[in-house]
Amino acid sequence: MIFTGLKKKRLQNVFEKAIRKNIQIAPQIKNEPIEKIGVLIDEETYLKNDVEYLLQSILGVDTSAIQIFIMRKFKKKDLPSDIHFTVKDFGWVGDINNQNLQKFVDTPFDLFINFDAYNNLYIKYLTLISKGEFKVGYSKTDDRLYNFMIVHKEDDLKTFITELKKYLKILNKL
Repeated sequence: MIFTGLKKKRLQNVFEKAIRKNIQIAPQIKNEPIEKIGVLIDEETYLKNDVEYLLQSILGVDTSAIQIFIMRKFKKKDLPSDIHFTVKDFGWVGDINNQNLQKFVDTPFDLFINFDAYNNLYIKYLTLISKGEFKVGYSKTDDRLYNFMIVHKEDDLKTFITELKKYLKILNKL
């Protein structure tokens, strides 16, 4: 238990150092249509909503263009999964021990959505180091992470995605 707290504190320091370094680099946002979407979400929100269906129906993208990674609480009895990660998948200095998660973070998504409205440090860190070109998230979380933020209740993903579609059309991304 103590090691988990120390590990989280160490990751917080790595996050803050990386965010200071990242702010100095101006992001290059391309004005091209969206072809690949990456989504980070916590398990509770994922189970309440049909995220793939909402993205497909509202944004009009194919499900093969959507890749989702879900953060769940660590339980010893859980089997490893290709779409789940836990705090145990992170090392002491922010290195990722899960090959699938590392591949997800290194993928250059055209649109990267963070559906975490609860300021989870691990999801924030993955959003920061992600190679996603256009990052979107809730305005309640760390505004240094995103190119675009939406003010909305965290429980209503349908309205969030509808608002996102409106702004993506204005930005000529859809």
